[in-house]
Amino acid sequence: MNKILISLVLIFGLSGNAYSVMIDVRTDEEWRAGYIEGAIHIPLSEIKKDIENYAISKDEEILLYCRSGNRSGRAKVILDELGYTNTTNIGGIESVSEQYNLKIKTDTYTPSWELYAETDVGIKYYVDTKSYFQRNGNKYVITMQDTSTQGTDFKSLSMYFEIDCEKVRARPVRIFGYSGLMGDGEEIELSEKSDNVWMYATTGTPNGVLLDVMCGGEDD
Repeated sequence: MNKILISLVLIFGLSGNAYSVMIDVRTDEEWRAGYIEGAIHIPLSEIKKDIENYAISKDEEILLYCRSGNRSGRAKVILDELGYTNTTNIGGIESVSEQYNLKIKTDTYTPSWELYAETDVGIKYYVDTKSYFQRNGNKYVITMQDTSTQGTDFKSLSMYFEIDCEKVRARPVRIFGYSGLMGDGEEIELSEKSDNVWMYATTGTPNGVLLDVMCGGEDD
């Protein structure tokens, strides 16, 4: 198997080794929002099976970070159990950037919204066609709905959907509300208010249309 070559981050003061492997174990969405320049991205949920794809020796210094230090601590336990002998949980991305004077790089991302449903009362639903990807048999995509006429605290609502085409169901993994239209303005995460339950297809509903769009054709 060909190993993925990695870049090394120049960072001093940990084990005396000036160059270290730095791994960001956050989600894909968090990574796209900003990451330590030079780090590689392996989500916590994938690190046990994916770490072997990278050209990292078992005794090489590995620095792990996430948003707060919680997930990177769990990643350290996993790597230790796999035989990696020089792992360090260096905490959350903001503190890592400040403490070690490392830049947080943000890739400019412009979504490509496509209208996929509209209700009788004029609520429009869009899907970001650039956000779609597949993992472990499920599909993932970001949606946006216009809530400006619904009397809510937000003018638009975005959901990061996990879609299980085998059982024809979907659930919002992350939810964000915005003070402006189409994701503009102030952003507030609402994920904690969601029960994160699977929603099954109902003909004619926006969720049913989304499932038809994502699961009705041939797999990419």
